[in-house]
Amino acid sequence: MKPIDGVSQTELTQLLKTALADELVTQAGFISSTVHESMDNDYVVNYSQWTNQAALNTMVERLQSGNAPKLGLAFSNATPGFHPFTIVSSHFSN
Repeated sequence: MKPIDGVSQTELTQLLKTALADELVTQAGFISSTVHESMDNDYVVNYSQWTNQAALNTMVERLQSGNAPKLGLAFSNATPGFHPFTIVSSHFSN
């Protein structure tokens, strides 16, 4: 997500964090979410994990119907890019 003109990366991050805490964590099928800020202060990335495609689709429908207003506010303050992925590999430090 790239903040729109007049919105800072920090402001967008806070909007997104609030939306995730208040609206996403209670959604059926939600596993986890991480929010990342780019070091150049230009982008915010939200990486969310869902149990399956149907759970993600339900959240998207909720957002589109206006039933996730805080998440909608975060998206309206950014130029979002929505790209679903399938995990093919994870690596962790020992």
